[in-house]
Amino acid sequence: MDALQTAGIAPDAPGVVTADDPATVLEGLTEMLAHHRAWDRFTPAVRPRPRSAPRHTPGADRRRTP
Repeated sequence: MDALQTAGIAPDAPGVVTADDPATVLEGLTEMLAHHRAWDRFTPAVRPRPRSAPRHTPGADRRRTP
């Protein structure tokens, strides 16, 4: 708990399991591992592109030389 507090992480944050009993922590961790990730922890890395924005074609800005 001290490490979480020092890091500024709430004990009830997504993907965090705390308990006084190691068996309870293991049970919570096992349940989360079944889902592979704590998706609630992450914010989307890519914002949706507005429909009016032009599409970028990868490599279109490179000049070809013979």
